[in-house]
Amino acid sequence: MKIGIDNGGNWTAEYYEATVVSVVDYYPFGSAMAGRKYNQGSYRYGFNGKEEDKEWGSQMIQDYGFRIYNPTIGKFLSVDPLTSSYPWFSPYQFAGNGPIFNIDLDGLENLDYLEFQKALINGGTIISKIEFINVENRLVTTKNSKWEHSGKKSIAVKDGKLPSDAVREFEISPQDFTMDCGTYCRAVLFTALLDVLEKDEFNERMNNETKRERNGKVNLRNHVSTGLRIDKQWMDIGKGLMGPDGKYVKSSKISKVLESVNIGSVINVESPFLKNIGSPYGNENIIKVGDNQYLAQGLGDGSPMTLEEIKNDLVQKGIDAGEVGGKKKYKKAAFNSIKVINIVEHTFEVTKNENSDEDK
Repeated sequence: MKIGIDNGGNWTAEYYEATVVSVVDYYPFGSAMAGRKYNQGSYRYGFNGKEEDKEWGSQMIQDYGFRIYNPTIGKFLSVDPLTSSYPWFSPYQFAGNGPIFNIDLDGLENLDYLEFQKALINGGTIISKIEFINVENRLVTTKNSKWEHSGKKSIAVKDGKLPSDAVREFEISPQDFTMDCGTYCRAVLFTALLDVLEKDEFNERMNNETKRERNGKVNLRNHVSTGLRIDKQWMDIGKGLMGPDGKYVKSSKISKVLESVNIGSVINVESPFLKNIGSPYGNENIIKVGDNQYLAQGLGDGSPMTLEEIKNDLVQKGIDAGEVGGKKKYKKAAFNSIKVINIVEHTFEVTKNENSDEDK
């Protein structure tokens, strides 16, 4: 974990010092090396960023959502639901039998972590040129023919159009779109997913996921819907940030949560001084693309920013709007008032079950 050091008293980190909370050397498939691990006791996550299941006693077992994984033997404990689509793999294999280059997101298909990270940054930087619309109008609007409005807060791919072609238009012609920051985060995720998958595989995934939508279309929404599912969620319900375990997270521990969640996770940052005047930046959705690296629509130059840089930009917008005074004490107070009110950790999900309850 990085701790910002402010020697000048200007509430800006001049440099960072590292605090070690956990160190583990792993064998390729995730089994910890004997005598080569350290944990100060508060860090619950392990190999692949997954939380370890302590109910299995001395065994190191991890829940990947769709299946349970045992890193000691390098295998899942049940058959891959997608085994018919990958006949060249054992139905119990982990990360495509390539754990050095791949991660296994949810017990279904492997994904090249570095390629996905690069795709998030590249796609997000390009589509950051899309106009950030006012909070009063959350609809995504477009001049092209591959999308249609399908609801108050969403648009859908038109019948007969390929999802891959529709999503690619975000990068080809960003000037034809306007969207709010929540929809922007989903657009970044879709463009990154398209970059790391074959076109046919992407379209198959998206078409499978349309069964989850009442209108049977691939949607972009201002909340979790097509193609992604919530793995974990932390939400501020008025008393602070509550985690998926039902326990509140101390404000001093939020940075640890942000450090632990997967890239592609979406974080909602609230700025009270901007929210009070109805600014679209009052509730800014940002997407994690690396260690303390986030993409934030309408802030910076479109490239990844640290959380501290995002907060500084939001304070400056408050100053420009006349809501924050120019003196140091006012800027510091505004900076400290900005808080994380929601964290959604995503995993990709594909289902082949034609009769599941979610498909009805």
